[in-house]
Amino acid sequence: MKDSTSWKTESDFGKRVRMLREERGLSQRKFAPFGVKQPYLTSLEVGAIKSPSPEMIENIAKGLGVTVGDLVEGTNLAGTYRASQIPHKAFCSNNDCPKLSLNRLSTGMIIPYRFSIERVQASGSKAYEAKFCPYCGKKLISACPKCKEPILIDDPQQIHCVHCGHQLFEPITEEHMRTKGFR
Repeated sequence: MKDSTSWKTESDFGKRVRMLREERGLSQRKFAPFGVKQPYLTSLEVGAIKSPSPEMIENIAKGLGVTVGDLVEGTNLAGTYRASQIPHKAFCSNNDCPKLSLNRLSTGMIIPYRFSIERVQASGSKAYEAKFCPYCGKKLISACPKCKEPILIDDPQQIHCVHCGHQLFEPITEEHMRTKGFR
């Protein structure tokens, strides 16, 4: 396998994917474990698919062994991907999860931290979806059960879906944290 960076100068996303795939000596079928079927990849590489979803771009990047940023930077999808990029995290909703911890900030503020994990992870040539918390075994959630939109959390104390207002998590109270031994 030769290691070249000529693919980084290609501005057409589909052509860039093909160049990098061929440079790495990968067949289109090698992407199936990452959720990318051979006919889809063919269509993308020849330009029949102009706007792949952010999730599909992430799957292709994992299959190629590059970051999404490196794969889209400088292509015709760079601006639209950044604008539509949605985090693909899964969250543990268990307030008694042993991984629940407190972040002690330099300002003295203490904020509870809810455990999260990348929803799709790769191991070797296979991709797996994390469905259960590895610390407590509770089912992880990555989308609102009511509206099915992804969970977008910036504030660890957020408990409602930002799309429909449905309650996703039980609030983490100071009382609860004290009973867990946090001071």
